[in-house]
Amino acid sequence: MLGKPIHPVYDINDGLLQMTKDHPLYVKKTDGRSGWGAVNPDNNMVRLRENVLTLEVGDQLFSSDGKWITITKITHGSEQVQTYNLWSISGVQTYFANGILVYEEHPPVPYMMHWYLGNLLERFPHSFPILRHILGY
Repeated sequence: MLGKPIHPVYDINDGLLQMTKDHPLYVKKTDGRSGWGAVNPDNNMVRLRENVLTLEVGDQLFSSDGKWITITKITHGSEQVQTYNLWSISGVQTYFANGILVYEEHPPVPYMMHWYLGNLLERFPHSFPILRHILGY
């Protein structure tokens, strides 16, 4: 499934990776701690059920070749950008984006239900009149 919210994005190392402020990346801090980190981790507590670290210049990101890449620059984009959430039903919760280990997005269940039912109603526009009324379509 694919979600397409619009958000401002952050850029790591002039194009290495672009992501939203709360998207978790696997990070090693300068003090040796490692775990999931985000530019602004406030929203990730529920998604990951663990403390999420704050990304900072000097931290390192885990790459697909098994090496650590040092964050030299974090830039906040001022414009709203079309972003994409990849949701898997395979149970895999991590993947490599541009060679960097990231955590899969997990939207809240009510959002997923509304999204799925909305797509169903778009595919079958003359079906499910009660559901259409309940959802406001």
